[in-house]
Amino acid sequence: MLKFLKDKLKTYIDHRIENSTQELQNKLNQRIKDANNSLFKNIEYFKNNLSLQHHNPGSPQKRYVFICGFARNATSILSEVLNSSTEVFIGSEINVHMLEDNPKSFLVYGGETIEEQFNNRKISELPICYKGAFIPGSTTPSDYSLLDFLNRNTEAYQIAGDKMALSDFKYGEKTQQQMLDSFCQKYPDAIYFFTLRSPSEVFSSFSRMFPNSSFESLVQSLLETWKIILTQFLILNQSYIIFADDITGELLPELEEILDTKLNFAKEYLGRSFKSNHKSAEQVNALSSEKLNILEDCEKVFGEIRSVFDKESTLVKKNRSYFISLKVVNFCENIDGIIDRIGISTQS
Repeated sequence: MLKFLKDKLKTYIDHRIENSTQELQNKLNQRIKDANNSLFKNIEYFKNNLSLQHHNPGSPQKRYVFICGFARNATSILSEVLNSSTEVFIGSEINVHMLEDNPKSFLVYGGETIEEQFNNRKISELPICYKGAFIPGSTTPSDYSLLDFLNRNTEAYQIAGDKMALSDFKYGEKTQQQMLDSFCQKYPDAIYFFTLRSPSEVFSSFSRMFPNSSFESLVQSLLETWKIILTQFLILNQSYIIFADDITGELLPELEEILDTKLNFAKEYLGRSFKSNHKSAEQVNALSSEKLNILEDCEKVFGEIRSVFDKESTLVKKNRSYFISLKVVNFCENIDGIIDRIGISTQS
């Protein structure tokens, strides 16, 4: 297993250093050496601390939790918080919404099973071992159901699920937003945490990570994700909207109450603010006036959404469902108007 991981790592890095400068090659070769030195330690830590045998199965009644949001919308930190419980296993972008639509979504990464393909994908991103980063369980047969897949690979956890961070990348004919919508309709009894963040911050963070991304494609996909979140929030049996800058120590007791589990996450590590910084401001200010106007309209809708979906209305939505339903219709109409403008600007 260790040799396989090391070979996979070396193949990945060899590909990265092709046609690079000698200086870059030296840096990456040192990275291989450092990775080889720490890989065994990381894998042993993963096996000893994150494997199924260290958990008490407890009640046989399994619950499913899915964290959904656009990329760079605090889905990662929320999954880390939930994974701090010994009763919870949230995968790090197993992307169950895509697997439900097409079980061969990650065949390109190699491997005969979904587990191997997912783990190979994570290895290709460099072996960072943390709970959720690798699937530690058994082999899923080809005729699996999605819940069977989660059960087989998280059999000793009472709560299992995945973090789904959507983007404008397409896999096949369907968008990720369409796949998420279908997934929610098929599994309405799971617990869903939907995350939202300021569109300016999303644009800045996403474009730093993916500098070649299209502004129009990014914003349109973000808005389509908002529509799915807003409508599914009303439809699903147990769903919650969480704003990125509300993920603080004060949120922990609420999450513990919802999941009925103890979260072993230090509150002080949740003090991070998702406010603007100078790099974000520079990227936004570099946009054309037309794009700035579109982003400003997105911010206006986001502010209106935030004013409605405060903590109280999120947690007691059934008591205000008619009011919220009317607001959601209005939000979706405004969102469609912005999407139409993006389409017109792209064609011109």
